[in-house]
Order: sequence, then structure tokens, then C-alpha cells
Amino acid sequence: MILIMLTVAAALAFAAVSHLVTRYTLNQQARGRKLYQVGVTAAEAGHYDDAIEAFRAALTCDPVNSQYQLSLARALRDSNDPRRLEEAESYLIALWQRTPQDAAVNLALARVAAHRGSIEDATRYYHNAMYGVWNSDLDANRNR
Repeated sequence: MILIMLTVAAALAFAAVSHLVTRYTLNQQARGRKLYQVGVTAAEAGHYDDAIEAFRAALTCDPVNSQYQLSLARALRDSNDPRRLEEAESYLIALWQRTPQDAAVNLALARVAAHRGSIEDATRYYHNAMYGVWNSDLDANRNR
């Protein structure tokens, strides 16, 4: 009888903890989405320092979100700070290693290579972007 009661108590405790973890994760993802939107708005206005800060914060809420990583890399690149270009490239290379066919990632890498003056790499990544997979609106993404 005691064993059954202990088993039931353990199951209830596990369910409660599981519920709390799920709720925490959902709250973090919602917070990440809000911070991401702040970053998008800042980047569109040309406020790259604010965008970078917001995208970094969004990534702390959802560290594996590839859209947040791509947006952070773009903001780092577009800030025109040569010190940030290397960081942008590291995010993009990590994304490219996961999905080398992703056209948006290839386009962003091409633009980093162009900033660096690496014509060969820029050409290769632009080519990959032209023939890659676009996950959303093709025309809007090509303008990024």
C-alpha cells in the first residue's frame, strides 16, 4: 500500500514539474518572439546596436532558433563594424553547416564575403543563394 502511495506521489510530482517546465519554455519562447520583433523594428530603422541587443536577448530565450541567429548575423554585418563581421560570419557558418541549401543563409554569407573582398567566396555563396531553398517569400528575401 505504501509503495503504491509513493508511486502515485512521485507521478504527481513528476507531472507538476513537467507542467512547470513546459510553461517556462512557452513563456521564454513568447518573450523571445517579442524581443525578436523589437530587433526587426530596430534593424529596419537602421539602429543596428539596438537590433543586435534585442536579437541577442531573443537568442537567450530560444538559443536554437535559426531565424534569430540569422537576423543577429545580418545586424552584425550591416552595422559596418569590421570587428562584428567575424562574429556575423561565425553565426552564418554554423547555420550553413546545418542547412547548406538555405538560400537566405547563403545570401548573407555572400554579402559577408563581399564585405571582406573575397570575390571567390562571394561568387560561390551568391550562386548557392540563387539555386538554394527559400523558406518564405522569395522576392522579400532576395532584397535582404
